[in-house]
Amino acid sequence: MKLLQTLLYWSISFLALQAVEPTSNPIDPTPQPLAGTYRILEQRVVQHEGYKTTYNRITPPQMSRVPATEARPLTTEEQALVDSRKGKAHGQLSIGATVFDHEVTEIHWNSPNGGKRHVAYSNIDFNLVAGLGTFDSADTVYSSFLAVGNATRKEHGEERDTGSLPVQSQPVRQAGPPVQSQNPQAGSLYHVPALSEFPSDLSVYLVPADDTFTEADNETLAALDALHAYYDANRAKLQQTFLEREQKRIAQQQWAKEHPPIPKDEVMFIWKKEPAPATAK
Repeated sequence: MKLLQTLLYWSISFLALQAVEPTSNPIDPTPQPLAGTYRILEQRVVQHEGYKTTYNRITPPQMSRVPATEARPLTTEEQALVDSRKGKAHGQLSIGATVFDHEVTEIHWNSPNGGKRHVAYSNIDFNLVAGLGTFDSADTVYSSFLAVGNATRKEHGEERDTGSLPVQSQPVRQAGPPVQSQNPQAGSLYHVPALSEFPSDLSVYLVPADDTFTEADNETLAALDALHAYYDANRAKLQQTFLEREQKRIAQQQWAKEHPPIPKDEVMFIWKKEPAPATAK
């Protein structure tokens, strides 16, 4: 943070000293809303339409220690979750996902160390699991980092789906033949399956039959297996949480539209971080 403030200081100061006149009043000695002890060395004010920004160049603030706050006691539900995870291994799922028409999700990831790009297709709308920070399998707790976006098949270059990808009735990864996309520049080399090509009662994902995986990729696939099984076991709850999240988002957007922000004066503090003294070897 201090490094960013230092860089900001040099860029802003250069412009401010040339384009902004110093305040005609002496530097305001009143306390400013910044924690710590410091002294204002220079002050510049930039007038905007309806508000102003005050830039204060200060001595490096001497921060005081803030007492640590006591942790909030866990609820009964939270404690039960902690207890259920004792002794489990820890895994991670870090992937990108594009949801087509809120039906089928294209999953993509690269093998570690800049390796091969892999693609799979799921009949889960990943918007429903985007908010998951963690999820469980029988023996593993997974941390999930899901970058989820939305698109349409029309944007992808497929007005309608043709062809078929065979699946089996098991909630694990399934292999299907690769089908060339009508528009490879859209980001995928494969045809996006129709929702009707998946089982209606199970969550599965398809991988191209000609793809090959490293051992590290198999860890990703195992995490995807666990995610699909977790979704089936918690489908109703995940859908309800998503609906509540969407209702809240829409309400916030409407409130922001009806209550546009009122410009307020801004105060910025800029200081130079001196390098630490060299230690004798």
